[in-house]
Amino acid sequence: MKKLSLLICLAVASSLCASAANYNVILNTYCDMWFLTVDHGVGPYSTATFVWGTHDERQRCGLSDWDTIGQQHTVAIDVPPNNLFGSAGTVLDISDASLSPEPVEYLIRCTKKHYAGGVAVYTGGASYGGNFFVNEDTATCNLPARSQLTQGGKTLVSR
Repeated sequence: MKKLSLLICLAVASSLCASAANYNVILNTYCDMWFLTVDHGVGPYSTATFVWGTHDERQRCGLSDWDTIGQQHTVAIDVPPNNLFGSAGTVLDISDASLSPEPVEYLIRCTKKHYAGGVAVYTGGASYGGNFFVNEDTATCNLPARSQLTQGGKTLVSR
């Protein structure tokens, strides 16, 4: 009985690990990068898709790294960065303390066409009466199941 329980636990754990997707996102104009994991919540009734990882401003900016967390969801066509693509779509909605003490939120959209992506930056929050759009930039995204991001044949990030 104990062996059967162990086998079931191993099967469930391996299926949970296999469902995670990893993204590397590099801004094209600014020096920010993100290394993110996207995975579904645990449990039979969980419909949320969570995002967590690192906002890296050290490698290209010479600043700090920040832990980041959020969720994946769909936003309308007129919400940046979807305006860069002319269509509504799924974004990775994350926040971190990189503009501390002001709260900061990033909406990241990665497409499957030519590793294209876009990132919009918002600041504010409930204590500021809402989120305010700050800036947006195009980005280069890798797709899930890739271990490194290349551009022009040169490896930019290896994780």
